[in-house]
Amino acid sequence: MPGYRSIRKERPKKKFRIPSSYVQWGVLGLVGVGVLFVVSRTLCRPPAEQGPRPVLSQAQTDLATVTKLLGDVTLDSITRALFPAELSPELVTAETLADQGRWHDAVAEVKRLLKDASPTESAALHGFAGYCYKEAASPDWALREFRSGLAAARASSGELVPWLAFSAGFLFQSRGFADSCIPFYLAAESTLRSLAAAAARPEWTAPLANNLGVAHESLKDSARARELFRLALSVLDTLVDRKAVRLVNDNLVRVERKTR
Repeated sequence: MPGYRSIRKERPKKKFRIPSSYVQWGVLGLVGVGVLFVVSRTLCRPPAEQGPRPVLSQAQTDLATVTKLLGDVTLDSITRALFPAELSPELVTAETLADQGRWHDAVAEVKRLLKDASPTESAALHGFAGYCYKEAASPDWALREFRSGLAAARASSGELVPWLAFSAGFLFQSRGFADSCIPFYLAAESTLRSLAAAAARPEWTAPLANNLGVAHESLKDSARARELFRLALSVLDTLVDRKAVRLVNDNLVRVERKTR
């Protein structure tokens, strides 16, 4: 029987073939380069901002104290008008984010602006960041920003000192730290006197006097508390600030009962 030739064609032999060991070393080399790239970028990156020591966040809100206080940590139109005019166009993005309740995004935008800010601008920006952190329920971060703003404000015109100092003091007092709030309130009061603005700024002097009175009452200094409550009542408009007048008067009556 005649033999048949196979119809299968033999595959031509490869002229060149990379040894498998070379391929393995090449893959390992690429992986190594990738790892080195990631590590180098991590090392070159600036260290992450270290968080403040948790103090306020570990203390519950002192509701018994808060119900006796005037004012709050806020950013109203009067305070906003004290910001440097040149900051207004720069703060549009941050203010828009804050209006949307995106507090941490607003802070990130403020941090970007702080890199090239003057002392006066830094005071305003730190204060803005402190307000955002307070709204984001991060009191220790808020306190750190208000303190940083206070240091910057003291190195500049000082107009923002009352707001920054009051905010820091209020954060302490609302958590029950009566002794810690007093130095900040006194700094705000002293600055108002030096700026000759106390008589024209009852929105500051009344809350300062009342809240200082509450702090001294907590520290068992009823005589000083009584003086401060009376001062707060003297600068409040009994027709316009009826709710505030009633609160301060209640504080005064309570302290007077203790001193009888």
